[in-house]
Amino acid sequence: MVTTELRVGLRIMPKNGSVRGFVEPEEVEKMVREIMEGEKGEGVMKKVKELGENAEEAVKEGGSSWSTLGLLIDDARAGKL
Repeated sequence: MVTTELRVGLRIMPKNGSVRGFVEPEEVEKMVREIMEGEKGEGVMKKVKELGENAEEAVKEGGSSWSTLGLLIDDARAGKL
């Protein structure tokens, strides 16, 4: 989810190439360097910033989360839950 849907991370492959297994320290170092210094890292950082801004807007008064919470409260008061 983090790497494929949200695109805010890079996949670190285990030693044996499966999705489960031990990750070599060199592989972790390589991915950290890519996030911090590489081209893929720039894209990740841009996406993280975008998601953060969207989340901030959603929780502001009048934002989507704010409005949805209000609807939930109204439903609870009306006994609709």
